[in-house]
Amino acid sequence: MESIDRVSRLGATLTLFGSVVWITLKTSFTIWFQTFTSFVYLKIIYGIEHWLTLILLVSTVILSFRVISYVWLELITFKVFNDPEDGKEAIKRANKAFDAI
Repeated sequence: MESIDRVSRLGATLTLFGSVVWITLKTSFTIWFQTFTSFVYLKIIYGIEHWLTLILLVSTVILSFRVISYVWLELITFKVFNDPEDGKEAIKRANKAFDAI
């Protein structure tokens, strides 16, 4: 894979990740605040809204850790290596991290 392809992939990943995180967090916080400000629970403490919001936030956190690790490993590949094998190994790790997303 050439360098321009890696830069394009990194840029697209950052753009999509930023958009998804913004929409997910905005929606999650909106649901969270509406849940606690407009409902009175008489029978159960935790409703389906709580679980949906929790699932959205946990999945966003997991995705965030994976994307941040990918970005970190991808940025390492732009470093100049003295040994070409180290550069190839860094590219393999970045590709694995991208596949994990």
